[in-house]
Amino acid sequence: MQSRFFVLGGMMALNNSGSDSIAFSISIPRNSKKYYYILYFVFILLTGLSHILFHFWVITGIMLSITIFIIITIELDYRLFSPIGIQLSVFSIKIIYPLNKTVEKKWTDIQWLNLWPGDDIWSPYSSLKFNDGKLGSIELNYESGRKIKEMYHSINGNKLPNYNEFLKATNSLRWFTSGPSE
Repeated sequence: MQSRFFVLGGMMALNNSGSDSIAFSISIPRNSKKYYYILYFVFILLTGLSHILFHFWVITGIMLSITIFIIITIELDYRLFSPIGIQLSVFSIKIIYPLNKTVEKKWTDIQWLNLWPGDDIWSPYSSLKFNDGKLGSIELNYESGRKIKEMYHSINGNKLPNYNEFLKATNSLRWFTSGPSE
C-alpha cells in the first residue's frame, strides 16, 4: 500500500492512496445571534402593538402567526441547515451539518473563494461558494480560507478565483455584496 506525506500549514498529514483520509478539519464559527434577537423582539413588539391598537383578534392572530413563522424559520435554518464544519482531504471536501449529516463535494465544485484580510472597520473573513445551486456561501474565518486556497492550489495546480474573477469569467450578474478579495 502506497502512502505519501504532505505538509499543510505546518501540519503533517498521512494520505493513503487507497483511502480518503482527512488532511485538515475546519470548524465554522457561528455568527452572533444578537441581531436575530433584536428582530424577534421587534416582531413581538409589533404583535403586542397590533393587539393594543386594534383590539381585533384576527389582526393580532395574523401578526402572531407571522412572528412565530419568522422565529421558527430563522432558528431552524441556524440550528439545522447551517454547516458546522468542513473536512478537507486530497480527494474531496466534506461539509458537516448538525445531526451528523455530511455532504461530500469535489475540489472542482468550488465556484469561488473570497479572502478579506480586514481593515479598521471589518474583521478578516473568507467566504466559500460551491456550484450546488444554493444561494448562500459558507462564511469562514480568514485562516481557514487561506488553508483551502493553499490546498486547492497544491491539488489542482491553478488559482482559485475570487467572486469578482468568477463574475468576469462567467459574464454573470452580481448577486452577493462581497468586499474586495486579495
